Amino acid sequence: MPRQFIRSVPQLLAHIARRSESKTLAACLTEQQNSFARSLVEGGRYSSMSSVFQHGLEPLRQKTETVETAALRELVQRRLNGPMISATEMEIRVAGMIERKRRVVRVDS
Repeated sequence: MPRQFIRSVPQLLAHIARRSESKTLAACLTEQQNSFARSLVEGGRYSSMSSVFQHGLEPLRQKTETVETAALRELVQRRLNGPMISATEMEIRVAGMIERKRRVVRVDS
């Protein structure tokens, strides 16, 4: 990430928490990727190679989360639009599942 100034105690605490959660990772880069990343650090745009990697991964993480969230919303909507059963019917089904499971594991009610 580009260099940022910490302006408050909450920002400082969040920064410390992020730093303590960091894990070491070895990565193989092409010569072109390595040169580009190093030029960003040497040019002062990023403070370290780690910052370059973190900044590069963040949009991918956000895109992945967006896709997963959209899929989850679609699943919930399909369920809401699908057939509904009454609470009584659900209780009967759950009781039946419990009874079948008890028989399988030989547990007395």
